[in-house]
Amino acid sequence: VRPHLVLCSLLRYYAKRAQYYDNVICQKVQDALKHQRESKMQVVDFHRENQKKEMTREWDLNRKDILKIEPPLGSVASTLRPSSMMKFEGEDRTAADRRDLQIKQQRQWCEMQVQEKQEKQDLEVQDQMDYSELLK
Repeated sequence: VRPHLVLCSLLRYYAKRAQYYDNVICQKVQDALKHQRESKMQVVDFHRENQKKEMTREWDLNRKDILKIEPPLGSVASTLRPSSMMKFEGEDRTAADRRDLQIKQQRQWCEMQVQEKQEKQDLEVQDQMDYSELLK
C-alpha cells in the first residue's frame, strides 16, 4: 500500500466529514434564525389581533378626539403638564413645618428627660435622708 495514497484518502475522508459538520451547523443556525423570525412574527400578529388602538404607545399622539378632551389653551389645567415641572426632585415644600414639629418634639423630650433626672435625684436624696434617719 502506498503511503501517499493512504494519506490522500484520509484527507478526503476528513474533508468530507468537515463538510458534513459544516452543513449540519449551517442547518442548525438556519433553523434557529427561522425559529426567531417565527416567534417575532407571532408576537407581531398577537399585537395586531389583540391590542386595541387605545393601548398603543402612540395613542395620545394620534387621537382624533384630542380637541374635545383637552382643556382650552388659556386655562390653568392646560398649562400644568408633566413637563411644566411644578415639583422638582429634592424639593420639599413641607420641610419648614416638619422641622418646627421636630424641634417641638425634641424640646418636649428634653424636658421629659430633665424632669425624670430631677425626680431620680429627688428620690436618691429622699432615700439618703431615710437611711440617715434609720441610722440615728
